[in-house]
Amino acid sequence: MSYKIMSLIQVAFISLAAISVFDYGFTLAEGGSNNSDGIMFNKILFGDDEPLGFLKDVTLWGELQFWAYCFIIVAICQLIKAFTVKL
Repeated sequence: MSYKIMSLIQVAFISLAAISVFDYGFTLAEGGSNNSDGIMFNKILFGDDEPLGFLKDVTLWGELQFWAYCFIIVAICQLIKAFTVKL
């Protein structure tokens, strides 16, 4: 894959993680996860409602796990770029 494609993948996953972290913080500032829906990003991904409600009981799916998955993908892209780019 090209450097540009890897960089765009990284931007996408960093942006998703940033939006999720912002939503988490905003929800806490508004009174906690039980009293506020924040900006609804995390509620859509991790809530009981559709489309991903079927994952609510999976221990490998949640806000923190999602952030980790995003960071792993970014790290893999960075590693690929480090070994494929010729200076």
